[in-house]
Amino acid sequence: MTRRVPRAAVVGLGSCLPARSVDNEEVIAEGGLDSSDEWIRRRTGIHRRRRAAPGTATGDLAVYAAAAAIESAAIRDLFARTPPSVTSAKGALGHTMGAAGAIEAALTVCTLRTGTVPPTANHDAPGPDTAGIDLVTGAPRRHAPRLALSHSIGFGGHNTVLALRR
Repeated sequence: MTRRVPRAAVVGLGSCLPARSVDNEEVIAEGGLDSSDEWIRRRTGIHRRRRAAPGTATGDLAVYAAAAAIESAAIRDLFARTPPSVTSAKGALGHTMGAAGAIEAALTVCTLRTGTVPPTANHDAPGPDTAGIDLVTGAPRRHAPRLALSHSIGFGGHNTVLALRR
């Protein structure tokens, strides 16, 4: 029997959900929709959803999730010394619905295994909002990180971050 060597290990996890939970009737009333709770439930199975409070940026929720993952992996000091390279697969893949988190995690594992960080597709001219961030654009970059974060954002502000180690 051959033993398989793991490709990567999950060494930390963080998640953040908006505190506010709303039902279908509230969504219908706020959106002025011509629908009903029964119609939504029958077609989607959705009864309630979480929603960020007014004035809460999705980015804030992402920071909370990432901070929890970093803390649980005890790697805060490493990222303080060496800012991580940042990339995103969405520009190349489009909207993958519920598969986005799994695909992003798999691509992060591939980055750890190959030592190549893929570029962020369709993002060639970073703006002032990305100043100071090591955003990989244009071409893949050789880099052999031992640790990586895989961040997924869902509808309504759900945020999950995995800390992965080679």
